[in-house]
Amino acid sequence: MQVFSLKSAEIEAQVVPEFGARVVALVDRRTGRDWLVGGDLEGDVDDAASFLGNEARGWDECFPTVAPCYSLDWGRSLRDHGDLWGRSWTVDAASNDHLSCTYAAEGYTFTRNMTLAGETLRNEYAVMGPARPFLYSQHMLLATEPGEQIILNGIGTLSYGEYQLPWPANNNRIGAMSAAIASKTYAAANGQVSAAVSGPTGSITLSWNAEDMPFFGMWRCFGGWPDAQNPVHQLALEPTTAPADDLAQAVLMGYGPTLSPDMPVKWVIDVSLSAAPTPKNTAMEAHQ
Repeated sequence: MQVFSLKSAEIEAQVVPEFGARVVALVDRRTGRDWLVGGDLEGDVDDAASFLGNEARGWDECFPTVAPCYSLDWGRSLRDHGDLWGRSWTVDAASNDHLSCTYAAEGYTFTRNMTLAGETLRNEYAVMGPARPFLYSQHMLLATEPGEQIILNGIGTLSYGEYQLPWPANNNRIGAMSAAIASKTYAAANGQVSAAVSGPTGSITLSWNAEDMPFFGMWRCFGGWPDAQNPVHQLALEPTTAPADDLAQAVLMGYGPTLSPDMPVKWVIDVSLSAAPTPKNTAMEAHQ
């Protein structure tokens, strides 16, 4: 499969359009660190494909669901982690600092325009299709180190169902594989939002506007999934449209933007790498 590379003096991003336009590497060229979980391109295009430990690599886009479910609005079962991952996208435009790809199926189009400038990779999304609700989540699996810090700004109380997690409460540090935990939590987002991982070798920061993505999901897996024989260590900081694992659940909760056949739904997410640790935001410190 062909790999497209976007490069600046600071960053290199490698993308495989034929495999869900997965970003397979996101490297800080100043330090040599690849911030993404690496591995083979595993998974198939079947509707029954499962997204398990061997498949959980790199950066994918989850649409129109994350967890598998049956959707009355879509009139079909929705695949684990959505329609897009592992399936072929079309390359619309490509250069050293820009890549535009589109996935077109089931009567809708999903386009991601990536533009690299310095240490920031801007991702502009546009989706058009029949009027029906959808769930979107950016799914970037980060290769982190124990002791690195998670820094959240513009993000409310993290919760899972009825359980709320005070932040940071000693859980703002990356755990070791021996922690044997796996959890997915959600929070509301407000204003200009950022979620970052910072450590001695630099930082990665995701930034977006809550008007585009009103929620934040965090997947923390430090040796607790998929099983005791094959545990993985990964973190995902996920801008998302709803605090839900699947579209059917999101609709029941009253969340989910609606597609339009006439006007695209658009949003922007910036991903920035720094060779220096991210300083704590003073407002965040006060909140903590």
